[in-house]
Amino acid sequence: MTTQQQIAISTIPPAATRFARRDFLSAHIVEVGILLQEQFGVEHAAAFLKDNFIHLDVAMRVLLRPAERRRPQA
Repeated sequence: MTTQQQIAISTIPPAATRFARRDFLSAHIVEVGILLQEQFGVEHAAAFLKDNFIHLDVAMRVLLRPAERRRPQA
């Protein structure tokens, strides 16, 4: 893991990962991927998600179609 990825992971606020998902590790990885996309672009984020075994369909949805992302629980 690169220093940039470690920084991105350590800077995610805890509330950012509270979604209605059973797999919280994958949810956290996806959130980091979204942050990486914002900071470094879609290619870097896609590589990160692939390296962390996030399914291609999920990666494409969250990176290319943000309106289809899951919403936080109230």
